[in-house]
Amino acid sequence: MVVTGSLAAAGCSQVDPPALSMSTNASTDPYFTITRDDLITEVQEAQSQSSLAATKTSLGTDVIASYLTTQVLKEFQERFLAEQQVVVTDADQKAAQQAAQSSQTGAATDPQQIADQARLLAVERKLTEDAFNSGKLDREKFFRDFYDKNKASFSTPAQTCIHLIGIQAGTGNAAPTEADYTAAAAKAADIRKRLDTESFDAVASVSEVPNAPAGGDVGCVTADQLGPDLTATIAPLPTGTITQPLRTDGGYFIIRIDDRKPEATTSFEDAKADIAAGVAQELGRQLISDAALKDLERTVVTVDPRFGYWSYEQRAVLPPQPAQNPTVPPAPTSTELGQLPIGGGPSTTAATGSGASTTTRATASSTTTTTEGGSTASSTTTTAAAGAGAASTTTTAGAGGAASSTTTTTAPATSTTTTTRP
Repeated sequence: MVVTGSLAAAGCSQVDPPALSMSTNASTDPYFTITRDDLITEVQEAQSQSSLAATKTSLGTDVIASYLTTQVLKEFQERFLAEQQVVVTDADQKAAQQAAQSSQTGAATDPQQIADQARLLAVERKLTEDAFNSGKLDREKFFRDFYDKNKASFSTPAQTCIHLIGIQAGTGNAAPTEADYTAAAAKAADIRKRLDTESFDAVASVSEVPNAPAGGDVGCVTADQLGPDLTATIAPLPTGTITQPLRTDGGYFIIRIDDRKPEATTSFEDAKADIAAGVAQELGRQLISDAALKDLERTVVTVDPRFGYWSYEQRAVLPPQPAQNPTVPPAPTSTELGQLPIGGGPSTTAATGSGASTTTRATASSTTTTTEGGSTASSTTTTAAAGAGAASTTTTAGAGGAASSTTTTTAPATSTTTTTRP
């Protein structure tokens, strides 16, 4: 990456060390990296959305950790999904299309995103079926548990099917006055008289309800949609009844009661098809997450210590905690976040040397070696991944190459930093 403009003027090198990288235990070459300039751009965009200057420092460190965590977990999942051999069915495509149409974001209608979603559904279905067919999970018990947990979604509340004519009191957004209600009541009374000799569908054309359907048919509505007062008023009335004008918060309603539907619950047997779809999505995504994160056992996650450290226990990048871990430099302030050099590590001047990264491994040991001024220093720390009370070792070598080592017990992660100064 070539650094230009103000970043180059700030002393950045032509090489951009990553803010985070991921590699396998078998290789030192990273297969995934996040550069510092991309990270800083992301943080600055998030900070620009905050109007509270006093909160920007903490927002910055939180956003850094959250952004890095999201990218790491996304990479794990994408690598896992790419390895799966599945057949995307027409049902998968249809479900993905329906999800896109119901989404409020235009990006969700992108053909590639729909194709990706359809493939995700196919993988979820495959993993779920594999789990059931292998005997790892009891299909009937899992379906029954899902049904009991989501029983409300398999129930339909009582509904009243109605036609409606509405007369508005007053105009605009101002609260109606009593004079407005008096005028609306007179108008509603005249309309009610017409209903004695004319059809409801014909008279409904005078309705002032916004977006009123043709003929006043609003379909079947629940008590929550009608409101408690209207529900209580029409509850005892038989079907076919046309009410007198009923006062509401905004005017008057005249309602014709067409039908009533009692509360209904779909039985477990009748709901099995819907349950299968719901289980495939819920269980499938959990199985994908669990399977993808098994790559953690073969992955080395290296984080620039100013930006945080990777916790295997929490499966996340956590913000730096300098009070607990002396190998982690202090977190940058909000001002520094806007001026962070993206090429020189924690320090970009030769007088202080280059900063080292914190490398967290899932294996039992971690080694970092840095060479400067013709001298080499190395250290190896045997660790348990992300456990409390882990050890942090710092080794510093002077001009003569002699090294001194100190060990401090800290939590929650283990890192080894080695710096050789001329």
